[in-house]
Amino acid sequence: MTVQSVVVVGGGIAGLVASALIAEKKSKVLLIEANNVLGGLLRTADYGIDGRFDVGPHLFSQSGIDDLDDLLVGLLPRDDWHFFSGPMRDLAGAYFGGRLLDGNPYPDLRVLPAPQLRACIADFFINLESTSNIAESTNARQEAERLFGPVICDNVFEAICG
Repeated sequence: MTVQSVVVVGGGIAGLVASALIAEKKSKVLLIEANNVLGGLLRTADYGIDGRFDVGPHLFSQSGIDDLDDLLVGLLPRDDWHFFSGPMRDLAGAYFGGRLLDGNPYPDLRVLPAPQLRACIADFFINLESTSNIAESTNARQEAERLFGPVICDNVFEAICG
């Protein structure tokens, strides 16, 4: 059996999970990260005597993919997780594609027809390179377009916020 080598670019949660899944398949993984710490937005900044602060999201929701959720929960000891339920649970989500998406604050684009999904994904990646040219947003639509691109803004954001 030949061992494949795979390069993963980005040490945020997506890159770390991809690396872990690839390594489980007995492939060699080279993880490349531009920063001197891993974690992307899921990391802590240490300010010495002033304390440690979370940099990114404070709420992690299920992905809706059981294997992925099990993997992520397994990254920390069970006692390090706080699972909120009942009135303590944040039910933030979007109504999109005919249902309330309460497991994630972002709409699940997989419900879109294949051609529309491909157009959204392509525009999102094109938009990644151009976001530095966009001035600060003055409204929610401009912010959505700055973050996700005009195609997702037109096909998804407008469907949610109308």
